Amino acid sequence: MPVASRVADFDRKRERSLAYVADLTIDEAANASARVGENAVILAWVQRCLGERAAAYRYALERLIIATPSEKGIEAERLLIALETRIRTMYAGWTIVPAEAAVVGK
Repeated sequence: MPVASRVADFDRKRERSLAYVADLTIDEAANASARVGENAVILAWVQRCLGERAAAYRYALERLIIATPSEKGIEAERLLIALETRIRTMYAGWTIVPAEAAVVGK
């Protein structure tokens, strides 16, 4: 998360700085925008994968508990809740472009 935060911060600065670059060409501006878009896609992809991984763990755990209930299942449920909470907390307040909506041009 610290790296993702730095990347997002640098991209915001990159976008703001374009207005101050003398003789900025269309290609240079497009290249900078493409990098920002690419980073947004990567960050959205990681966020989505984390959510999908937690959902897969939940699915597997629920079926395991149905098949063979045990004390270890209860502990696994606690750990999974902690993971899901951590994922939600990590991304609270983030505005990341969904990977499907982000366009990366070259």
